[in-house]
Amino acid sequence: MDELDKINAEISQIDNNIASVQRLINIALGALNAEFSELYARLPRKSVEKHAKEGDFKKVFRRIASKTHEDKLRQNNLSDEEIESLKTVFNFAKSAYDDEDFETLSYIENSLKSKDIRLIVIAKAKDTLQKKSGELSKLLLSVDYQIALDYLSNDPTRILIAKNTYVHVVSSLIRAQLS
Repeated sequence: MDELDKINAEISQIDNNIASVQRLINIALGALNAEFSELYARLPRKSVEKHAKEGDFKKVFRRIASKTHEDKLRQNNLSDEEIESLKTVFNFAKSAYDDEDFETLSYIENSLKSKDIRLIVIAKAKDTLQKKSGELSKLLLSVDYQIALDYLSNDPTRILIAKNTYVHVVSSLIRAQLS
């Protein structure tokens, strides 16, 4: 098993853990949302705005895209494996662009110049592993997870604590939206 396979196996394991924790949270919060549906209906909904990217940042991404985008790859005589690797590189670059991660974009561009695609694919896998690990850590430390653990316990005191915490969190979000 090479380095990339090991990293991908770790990512898969973390994805499974995240899915399990998320299911637990969804079960508990679903039940709490139903129980407190009137309060939940007042929960603020966030709208996400895309920020425009400018200057060198956009130019670097375009140079990468010109070498790795699927439409460009079809015009070249490349093997299926090369096409898949370059598509992975494009997705990695797109993610870095969306995250405004200029350092990663520069790394990708320099690696493309040196024709070292495998390093980019491994870097992407490591980046994904790091992000997934952080996502799992945040999830396990979240108030939602703690509420879910308390709410799904068989202990009436913990269930009451979960309900009170839930009402407090949702009320705080509503107050923040109104101010």
